[in-house]
Amino acid sequence: FLPWIHDVFPTHDGKCIQIVAQNKRRCRTGTSPDEKAILAFMAPQAAIFQHVPVKRRKIDGETRYQLTSHEEADSDGMTTRFICRFKPSMEETLSTFNVDYDYAAWRKAHKHTFSESGQDNKSIFTSQLLFKCPVPEHLQETIRTGASVEDDFATQFLDIIPIRTPIRYGRSNQFFPPWYREYQDKKDGPFNVTKEWGTHIVPRIKDSGRWENIPICAPSLQTFKPAKGDPALVADNPMTHQPEKLHRLSVCTWASTGYHTRGQRFQVSDGARRLREWVHFNLLVGVEHFY
Repeated sequence: FLPWIHDVFPTHDGKCIQIVAQNKRRCRTGTSPDEKAILAFMAPQAAIFQHVPVKRRKIDGETRYQLTSHEEADSDGMTTRFICRFKPSMEETLSTFNVDYDYAAWRKAHKHTFSESGQDNKSIFTSQLLFKCPVPEHLQETIRTGASVEDDFATQFLDIIPIRTPIRYGRSNQFFPPWYREYQDKKDGPFNVTKEWGTHIVPRIKDSGRWENIPICAPSLQTFKPAKGDPALVADNPMTHQPEKLHRLSVCTWASTGYHTRGQRFQVSDGARRLREWVHFNLLVGVEHFY
């Protein structure tokens, strides 16, 4: 259930920590019995793309989380999947997704978000997992300004604890939050929370698998500042903390001079030529910056 994390960074306003992760299950493309068994074992990598509603409960003096319906969930726990714990304060918040992956699957006319076979590689949008951890209010200014980093060392850290449930293989629109309720599946009916989860209480954090002590760095605009005199220098509005963007349109690409696809099925050896052509075309259509 642990997300395969590629990057962690604060948003420009210090209100959230953005996590960029990957669906590690997609690295398995074999069809042998052993590979199929591994795909089944790695189903939790897909499950963490699907939200769960939770509500807080006080049990023996500590805060615990109970799986519940959307209607019973806390307002910040209606579409979550991870418990975010900040250190050293030990305060906890609940994650939010950048996009609702089930809704995206439904919009793309996919009957199911994920298949039991695990052969979902054609669904590119379920390759990258994007979610945020809201920062406690009293820490936001410290993180926004980069003051939490002292002598190039982080003083604030983040734990990420997945809320573990089986993957939902039903229709992609079987468990929409209230704001998408009009599109809810009416053929097979909605996901039955009581039947599937009962009154399940999420295990204590100390008893759960988790990523611990992820350092919270300074926001990118604090770390990678433009050179002085740059006409595109970022201006941070002191009232809204909304920076003016360096570029109106920028793109990011992964490139290599040559590579083989998995299984050695295809070979690409003209990556440099392709990159030049791609950059030239995108400059023509108005892209201003490339990463």
